[in-house]
Amino acid sequence: MNDSSRTQRDKNCKKKIDMKAKQKKKKDITFQEMVMLAHKVDRIERWVLQLAEKAGVQLKA
Repeated sequence: MNDSSRTQRDKNCKKKIDMKAKQKKKKDITFQEMVMLAHKVDRIERWVLQLAEKAGVQLKA
């Protein structure tokens, strides 16, 4: 194997590794965003229930 084909192969491998790293980072960020959104929804739901209770409104599921 000559140096130019080895260099090209190394570049291709690096590109694939970089691409996989970017995909993993994107998945990690997406998961973190989903956790934050779930927490936010839970908090808003609690507020709505508290407000309904104070207003004397009974909420049904």
